[in-house]
Order: sequence, then structure tokens, then C-alpha cells
Amino acid sequence: MNLLKKLNIKFEKIVNRISDKTIAIVMTAGLLISLVPIMLLALYNYPWADDFSAGDTAHWAWVNTGSFLEVVKAAYENVVYNYRQWSGVYTSVFWTSLQPGLFGERFYGITTYISVGLFVVAGIYLTYVIGSKYMQGNKYNWISICALYLFTSIQCMPDGNEGLYWHAGAANYTWAFAFLVLLTACVLSLYKEEKNAKKYGKLILACLLAILVGGGNYITALQGCIWLVLLDVVMVFADKRKENDSCGGALKKNLWVVIPTLVLIAAFAASVLAPGNKVRMGMSAGMSPMM
Repeated sequence: MNLLKKLNIKFEKIVNRISDKTIAIVMTAGLLISLVPIMLLALYNYPWADDFSAGDTAHWAWVNTGSFLEVVKAAYENVVYNYRQWSGVYTSVFWTSLQPGLFGERFYGITTYISVGLFVVAGIYLTYVIGSKYMQGNKYNWISICALYLFTSIQCMPDGNEGLYWHAGAANYTWAFAFLVLLTACVLSLYKEEKNAKKYGKLILACLLAILVGGGNYITALQGCIWLVLLDVVMVFADKRKENDSCGGALKKNLWVVIPTLVLIAAFAASVLAPGNKVRMGMSAGMSPMM
């Protein structure tokens, strides 16, 4: 027992000597190393299944004109057609129409780089906001937490093949979730922001992100509505209790964080109520929304 006690004391001394900075550097290095195989595999990627049908119109626009603006125009026309005839997820349709392989199969792997990049940026921003504005601790603490979050969420992704390598899957789900994480971080940052100039900038960014999330896949859009409504309720009641203010006064003070929620709900409603959804539902024996 004495030997175990001595070993435990020595172990604690060694751990205490390791600085937060060292831990952050090691964890960040581990994260970066873990991303290398993912990036290398992307070089051998190629279009598959829905990539061809979704990007067909934009591909021929590129072949016939060589103009990127015409490609974007074709993607927009694809959104309008799908909104009326097949599906209301306008953001997802737009992104899937612009898969990199339409410019040449060798470019298809760019999808993976975009997906990982969005995921990393979103994770960094969220952990930065929480670490710097809500939790007590130095910057190396939130860097370590960020590295751990990104490592586990990327390496343990339920379906890394579709989530990172298949453009139709990544643009529809991975990108939408990354935008939702960015939106959540932006709203959390807005709540703590005191300078009006920065508030306006973050408000505009949050509203743009809300439109992107609302027009994405329904699971992420609905999840986003739930997240933001809950955040708004917590923030309003926190201010009401802290300032001993009325609900109306607390709500008025927190309009900055409520507006992006309203934009998200409106964007989601526009997607759900699309005429194309009714057309698509008429061709299948699907479940009701409640089911």
C-alpha cells in the first residue's frame, strides 16, 4: 500500500508539471495528424449516385459556356425546379448542384476538404465562444477541449463515407450541421456582446446562417429551431431574474438573440411548405410528420 501511495504521489507530481500549454499542443498535433489520412484519401474520390443527377444541369452549363456565373445560374434554376416539383430543401439542392466534380472528376475530392474545413471552423468558433465568454479558464483549456471535440466528432462520425466523401451526403448533412454549430456559437456570442457595432455584424451573420440551416435537411433545421428556442428562453429568463425585470423587458433586451431564431423558423417554414414536398409525398406512402 505504501508503494502504491508513493507511486500515486509521483504520478500526481508529473501530471502537475505538465502545463496546459503542453497538453493543448499535444492534443492539437494529434488532431492534425488524425486528419492526414482523411485528406489523402480524398485524392482518390469520385462522384457517385445522386451527384450525377443533382449536378447534371450545372455540369452542362459549364461544358457549354465555361462560365462559373452560368453554373451558379443553373444551380439556382435547379433550386426553383425542385422547390416546385420535388423538395423544399433549397440550401441542400443548391450545394448539391455545385459539386466540384462537375468541373472535372479530379476536383471531386475538394468536397472532403470543404467538409472538414467547415467542421473545424465551426468547432473552433463554438469552443472559443464558450471558453472565452462563459467559462473561467485560460485559452489553452478551450483549445484542448476543441481538439478533443473535433477528434471525436470527426473520427466517430456514424458514416464517414457519406459524411465526408460523398458530396450529396456531405452538402446535405455535414455542411448543414456545421452551419448550425456556427449559428449556435454566433447566438451565444451575441448574448454576451456589449458593443453595438459588433452586435450588428454578428446579427447579420447569424441571420445568414439561419437561412442556410433552415433550407437544409429537415432533421438539422428542426434541431436548430429547438436549440435556439431553448437558448432564447434560458437567456430571457436569466436576464429577468438577474435584472429583476418583467418578461417583456427581458425579451426586448434580448431581441438580438431572438431575431436569428425567428429567421430560422421562417426559413424552415418556407422549406416545409414548399409545393414540391406535396408532389413528392404523393408518390410515396410515407409517415406523418408526428410519426
